[in-house]
Amino acid sequence: MDPSLFSRDDGILFLGEGNFSFSLKFKQQHADKLRCVIATCFEDKDKILEGAKENVQLLKESGVSVLYGIDAKQLTSYNQLVAEDDLTPNCIIFNFPHIGGKMKINRNRELLRDFFSSAREFLAGACARLPQTSRPRIIVNLCKGQGGTPADGDNQRDWGNSWQINEMAAISGFILSQVLPFNHKLCSGYESVGFRSREQWFHTTEAIVHVFEPAAPILLVSRINEKETSVQLSTRYGDIVCDRTHLDLCSAFTEIETKYFLSSNLKISPQVDLYNKLVDLMKNSARLGENLMVVHTNYLPFNCDLDLKRVPCSVGSTAKFMRRSLADVMEFCKKENFITYGPIFKPLDELSFGESPAPYQILVKHTDIERVTGLITLWLSSLVDETRLEVEMDDDQWTVQFSGQDLAYKCHKNAVIVELDLLAMIYFQAENFRDLLFSKRLNSTFSPVSLFPRTFDLDICFVIGEAFSEKRFNVLLWRLLGKFLIGKELVNKYSPEDEDWTSHCYRLQYRSSLEALSKRAAIVLHQEFLPEALLNSKLAQKVM
Repeated sequence: MDPSLFSRDDGILFLGEGNFSFSLKFKQQHADKLRCVIATCFEDKDKILEGAKENVQLLKESGVSVLYGIDAKQLTSYNQLVAEDDLTPNCIIFNFPHIGGKMKINRNRELLRDFFSSAREFLAGACARLPQTSRPRIIVNLCKGQGGTPADGDNQRDWGNSWQINEMAAISGFILSQVLPFNHKLCSGYESVGFRSREQWFHTTEAIVHVFEPAAPILLVSRINEKETSVQLSTRYGDIVCDRTHLDLCSAFTEIETKYFLSSNLKISPQVDLYNKLVDLMKNSARLGENLMVVHTNYLPFNCDLDLKRVPCSVGSTAKFMRRSLADVMEFCKKENFITYGPIFKPLDELSFGESPAPYQILVKHTDIERVTGLITLWLSSLVDETRLEVEMDDDQWTVQFSGQDLAYKCHKNAVIVELDLLAMIYFQAENFRDLLFSKRLNSTFSPVSLFPRTFDLDICFVIGEAFSEKRFNVLLWRLLGKFLIGKELVNKYSPEDEDWTSHCYRLQYRSSLEALSKRAAIVLHQEFLPEALLNSKLAQKVM
């Protein structure tokens, strides 16, 4: 098992050991690097496999606690697992779990489902007694193809023919945070036995290590009102009242309760990482870096004259607008040569659910704009697939497109803009802007908090109400389900003859990059949460 997964603060609980050769090898490999190790098997002591007895003796001699008759589905039933704080585990390893005898795939799913449910309750109680550095997690090793996730690569099975491990985990609030190949070199001496409850080995070649962590609970609120959709923030321009949705989905801001716009340098994000790379490149350029100023502009300039539809806000009783482009910043920053980055704000009423309401841009203003555009062109070519870049450059225009999307362009004769969110998604291979927002830094790259989250397509049909419009419906969906909804499609409309009503049927796509969104939870959002909001807002007369 990869040593990087563990630390001295960890207490390990092994479940379902066959001949105890894995836990023995693990203990020998990690020696005194762990707080404690507990090895268990499902069988009673007098029914363990013959080859296990010697390994059990060696484990006991090395200080490992060995327990028999431990059911992974009922962990909270065993007081001996948490007898003393120093011996309380915070990490559970379930090595090639399976039901005994001839297998049925649905029963293996049930085993995983019930195990995760039991483990959630067990870890919640155990970790409440431990230091915060002892973070709870679960490691499940599966044979190739069993998990049903893209981690299996060429061995990935159809979803219905797999153990659906990320779904079984999500039901109890766990997300898949890391996957690794099962390294046999690190497990030399391990003999995988117990196949069909016999001393018969598993096919562990190309097996996958799945690491799960408990996720934040999905918070549901029964209804929304105008007060709940707005938030007041203190900025250099005064107290601004704006839509909460933009803050919920913008990584530049700290928790809303702080009521301040702060630089996202406090937490390095994928966007900031790329921005810093460009700043370093320009500063090290002999002709560009001498007079270049780095300006932080996360504060909101508003009331600009650009002919763009923008997000309304208010300052006191005065209606104003938040910026739609970093070109607005040039009215506030009078410096000749500077580089900055920050979020811009898009209206929710026509915004697709695959776009961020608050994406990031980089703005570079410089008197030597030709040299700037040349440097940025080379920089972009080094970051993304150059064959998919199209560069248009002449005296008045400079545009860099990636697969038909504007990645960088002149916004003024002496200034250019780089679409930072788009660049980060391409460079870090993110599927969705939410994967950038909810990401963790791993060495020189970033990874989504939740790996391979599932997407659920659910239909909703309703008779439209007196307040209905497509734009209002879009805003409602953003405010209620912005973190979960990645797609919306109008499937059909129906208006019966001689009757004065019309129904709409929409197909909504649910997915979460942060929470453990199971199919069951998605159905709750869709069937209980959304209909009530539609009726309360009078966008629907009746939900079918």
